[in-house]
Amino acid sequence: MKRIGALPLLNSRYVLTMIGFGLYWSWVDCALFMPILYEPIAQGAVQLSVLHLTVMAVAVAVSALASLAKKNVPLLSKRTIVLFSLLCFFGSGCIVLASVHYSEFAIAMAALTCGLGMGIGALSWGYLISSYRVEGASICIPGTFVAAVLFGFVVTLMIPAAARMIVVLLPIASGLLLVLTLRIGKSERIAAFDAEDEKAENDSESVAILGEVPLRFLVILFLFCAAFGIMQYLLVLPHDGADSIVGSNIAVRGLISLVVLVGFGIFSWKPDISYRIGLLLITAGFLAAPFTKSISFSSVVVMAGYTCFDMMGWIVVAALVARHCMDATRIIAIARVAALGGVLVGGVVGSLLVPWAWSDDANMAITMTAVAYLLVAAAVLLLYGGSSSVWGLMKKESVTIDVVQQATDESVRSLAARYRLTPRETELLGLFVSGRSIPWIATKLGVSEGTIRSHTRHIYEKTNVHSRQELIDFAQKEIRERVDRES
Repeated sequence: MKRIGALPLLNSRYVLTMIGFGLYWSWVDCALFMPILYEPIAQGAVQLSVLHLTVMAVAVAVSALASLAKKNVPLLSKRTIVLFSLLCFFGSGCIVLASVHYSEFAIAMAALTCGLGMGIGALSWGYLISSYRVEGASICIPGTFVAAVLFGFVVTLMIPAAARMIVVLLPIASGLLLVLTLRIGKSERIAAFDAEDEKAENDSESVAILGEVPLRFLVILFLFCAAFGIMQYLLVLPHDGADSIVGSNIAVRGLISLVVLVGFGIFSWKPDISYRIGLLLITAGFLAAPFTKSISFSSVVVMAGYTCFDMMGWIVVAALVARHCMDATRIIAIARVAALGGVLVGGVVGSLLVPWAWSDDANMAITMTAVAYLLVAAAVLLLYGGSSSVWGLMKKESVTIDVVQQATDESVRSLAARYRLTPRETELLGLFVSGRSIPWIATKLGVSEGTIRSHTRHIYEKTNVHSRQELIDFAQKEIRERVDRES
């Protein structure tokens, strides 16, 4: 067990990230899924499920556009942060306006602006967390969910007018904390955001990036999120006691996240534990629904499982970003498309099934069993190929990590000898190939960024390349050839 003073969750940047990202998710829960902003809206004036699904459709479109961009979108720029904060703020105001004086135009503007803000905000915060690598993401993600639940709980204790005001201001507070966190941890941004990468063009197509993000991971992520969407829009929202069920679900989400946070932060649990527990719980929740006839119980169990898998998904994305940081924006965006797209599709299916499923107990049992089999199929998909670990999803070739590392080391030494690189230049080449940024290297080696850039220019001159991406591609080509020969 770690010493208390050395706990990673005591890191100031991690704490700010957990609070800031937690404020964002608290806004999502309070503004869209809890009757705080829209409670006074006349019953029947607008179906909340339609508002939810429209917001998610817009958020999916934002991620899809980011994944198709030919350059990394500047998700951590001040303009982007201000944009997502103001969009969420304006959307919340539109919901409040519609609750005071119902207007279809206000509802449409709320759906559009909330969806845009939700999509951009998740990408920006997710990008920052991914820059902390797997260890940091394993702490920040569960901590974020815990913070979101705590903020939401505090809001529910306030009088309605104060609660609405706080919820409207949550996105602004989240954006301010994101700016503050960036200032504190500026030297540890990932490679795509240092000055050189902002100038270099990256013409990789989205199709090429899909080769770096395992298709099985995206399919499993989609299936789990679709199952959650079906549960929310088939069982919870149409239920008479939807408000209390949503509250219970959020509380369980916080409890499970707290357990995982303590496990990762103190007892050094492996991320696989989160996936396995999540798979068990979410499948059990669907299988139990026809027998217990308790929507509340089944929904709580499914939420517990979904929370575990949601955390696992973010951590896997962070691991993928660590491997392919030059394409970090697209990797995160593609994962968000799979996740939000799954919830959206599940929500649409669940909403369409409401009349049929609720008309007869047998119909409900058939629906729940079908969803459970869908999740079993996701588990089988993971195991296909002989891997019992979620990290097996990240294997692109049937070679071991040792083989890849050995080929990398040998390739770096070979290139250094061929182009007469100095020992320091050889060290930098190895760090660049492993995905490290200039600010990170400067901090690690205890020298200035200018010194690192000077060495980098010398490497460019000797190897006849013009950018760091071209240098990395040049080195990785030789690494792949060595891996092919040795495997």
